[in-house]
Amino acid sequence: MRNISNQVVLSATDLSNFLNCRHRTAQELGEARGKRTRPHFYDPVLEALFARGLEHERQYVNSLESAGRHVVNLADRGRIEAVASTVNAMRAGAHCMSRSALQPDFGPGRVDFWSG
Repeated sequence: MRNISNQVVLSATDLSNFLNCRHRTAQELGEARGKRTRPHFYDPVLEALFARGLEHERQYVNSLESAGRHVVNLADRGRIEAVASTVNAMRAGAHCMSRSALQPDFGPGRVDFWSG
């Protein structure tokens, strides 16, 4: 859940979280509207899992590139630029995209990995 140009934008994860815990949604909505701040908890196990996930993605991308597939990485692009770059890459026939962006009617989203 994010506040973009004074509009709360929801993701699929936000919908799932709402179905599991309405209180969480209320807390996150307050954060998106600037009425509260999210507490930060350092969890070394979570950090290690996050690092392993990034390493797994990097190895997967390397394996695709080694197999001769062209992978377009859109992770470092802003949301609007990433949507345009995703469309352009699809039109150009990109084999794979990492962190491609979508702009469906229900709101923006990022895809971890897409392979066409």
